[in-house]
Amino acid sequence: MESSSVEELKARLSAAPFPKILERSLRASYRTLSGPRDVFVSVRADKSETRVLGEEELIYAVKGIWADHIARLTCSGREPLRESLSIFVQQVEQYEAEGRLLSSDPYASRVGMAVIEVDYQAGKEKLFFDKESGRLTKRLEIGTVKEQFSSETLASLVPWAVRIEEVLGGPQELRWGLCRGVLSFARIAPLYLSPRASVATKVWSRVSAVE
Repeated sequence: MESSSVEELKARLSAAPFPKILERSLRASYRTLSGPRDVFVSVRADKSETRVLGEEELIYAVKGIWADHIARLTCSGREPLRESLSIFVQQVEQYEAEGRLLSSDPYASRVGMAVIEVDYQAGKEKLFFDKESGRLTKRLEIGTVKEQFSSETLASLVPWAVRIEEVLGGPQELRWGLCRGVLSFARIAPLYLSPRASVATKVWSRVSAVE
């Protein structure tokens, strides 16, 4: 089997129209995984694997796998219709940045502070923001952090800390991810603070004047 023959047939198949019934099926399956917003999916077949984002990239990837499969079987004298190829499409997480949003500070039990953690390959950052002003007050590095993520971008998470606490009635911990400028949340759970500072208590003194 000559590689030039395989590549030539593969190019011709890739240029041919993709079956409409398969295209509709792929688009519907992708939206079942992603909902209205695009997400990364892994496309696997035999020993190949690629990651794509969006319906068009998915169709292009599947068409390429299909064309390669048909071309190799045909050029080796085998019958393509008798040898099926399974293609697996699975949602994956692919973020430019990700970490945790702690809607209040559990380290010092401060309800007026939000903590944003950024995960890196060999380290982590913790950024402490004042929830009222949105101002960054402290930035800590743990392990190896080669390139710091923009604090201005992370500051956009702070208003969410306030809203989430208002809706759910207390501090929360969330996983966050940023992909192509789109922020998403996952795996929300209650965040427990030390009782001494988790609730601000007002103490009123009543003074009686005696003439």
